[in-house]
Amino acid sequence: MNNKKPEGEQNSILESELHFYMSMLKKSKKDLEKVANPCTDVSVGDIIVLYGDLPTYGLVRELTNSGADVIFLSSNLILSSVKALKLRINHLINLVAVSPIELTVPYDVVSKYAERAGRVTNEQLNRILENFELLKDVENGKYEDERAYAIPSLPSVGFGELKEEYYRLERDRIVGLLNFNKQVAYDLIKVNFMDYFPKEYGSAPSLKMLVAKGEHTIRIENAIMKYDETKGILEMFIADEYIGKFGIVEMYDKILYAGILSKMIEVFNVPSLPVSMIKENVKVYLND
Repeated sequence: MNNKKPEGEQNSILESELHFYMSMLKKSKKDLEKVANPCTDVSVGDIIVLYGDLPTYGLVRELTNSGADVIFLSSNLILSSVKALKLRINHLINLVAVSPIELTVPYDVVSKYAERAGRVTNEQLNRILENFELLKDVENGKYEDERAYAIPSLPSVGFGELKEEYYRLERDRIVGLLNFNKQVAYDLIKVNFMDYFPKEYGSAPSLKMLVAKGEHTIRIENAIMKYDETKGILEMFIADEYIGKFGIVEMYDKILYAGILSKMIEVFNVPSLPVSMIKENVKVYLND
């Protein structure tokens, strides 16, 4: 008996779950809670948890001079990749999935806000690292997308638009948590253009012929942008009435950022693009 749901029904479930997740983000706090038993002796293979409105889990893969390199584990199994390895951790949440999100957690954050939720064996660690590399390959377009879970009209690479959007939002949420006590989210947000367009605009010689190198000022609704085509940097100066509110920045119909809007958002590694193309395809709006 085939219990597989039709593609349209699967997409509807994903859209509903993503909408619920985004609604939750709007109401969530952007800070961490101190824990009674922090990880003062964190080591590779530890599963740690950070407490905000939601417990945020991660696996320590490496210790560096600047902090612990952590592969984050998603508690949302519906929006996680079907290729993601599932782990049973028997904590506040029983089951989590490996994600393609890796960030460095500073030691001062670990020592105050991270609690050890478990530990994996060396064999499990190797399987998780292999799965993480697989997910990064999928994210970078090496494999066909999860077609049964994606929108048919989209290019057949990656996780599918809905799950890719979830991973972008989840990355932004975690970065906001890690930076909450530094006011980074309210001063400057940095976004790597190539994280979102690795294939489409990795090389565009035809576009470079259409622009004159230099600096350009571009006005759009709710923001003024400064585009330095030589340096590949697009700076967005957000309208004052939007600062500190939950908003979304889109470029070419992809969400580059969703969260508390700062005074300035910097998009770097931007290829040579016509000013008119940027003006027509960048949107900044509140997620009401």
